[in-house]
Amino acid sequence: MSLVTNVELSHLRRGRVWIGELPDVSYISISAVNLNCDASRSIQEEIRVGAVEVLIPTGGRYLYGLVGGTFRADVTGKFCADVGISAPDLGVWEDSLASRVDRVHKGLLQEYAPAVIRGLEQENGNLTSGYINVNCAAHAEVGSAQVVFKYLGAALWRLFGLADAAPSNQQLVDLFPTLG
Repeated sequence: MSLVTNVELSHLRRGRVWIGELPDVSYISISAVNLNCDASRSIQEEIRVGAVEVLIPTGGRYLYGLVGGTFRADVTGKFCADVGISAPDLGVWEDSLASRVDRVHKGLLQEYAPAVIRGLEQENGNLTSGYINVNCAAHAEVGSAQVVFKYLGAALWRLFGLADAAPSNQQLVDLFPTLG
């Protein structure tokens, strides 16, 4: 089952979630940032695919980003993540939440990949055994920053942790942590 839905968050924040599919911003990694640690739990082997996108007004500015990929759950007791870094210019993505306020590019720049890892590490007490490959992303020329990619790393992990293939609107809102 595939689902793409917009999520209205508080204070004019907007999100979008893909479950079972990825937006048209996947890329082949030229390098990656990795995370390997012990998992807090194991579940039945399965594959989950998804992405999260967010646009957050912050007064006279805004924050924007998108990350997605695949999670393959297993019973190894280890959590491994590869956050792929893309080539710098994979083209403009016109279908983003920020396309009316910024020029959004496909791919994940090297400066943002460690922030995605920090977002995953933030969820450390809730990491399931398996492997996550982040190979789908978009960033804005002006509105992207490490803080939003850390935020999205945590949101992506929460997405992969959803047990329900057809989550409620509140479950989708809860994917997006408080930015700070």
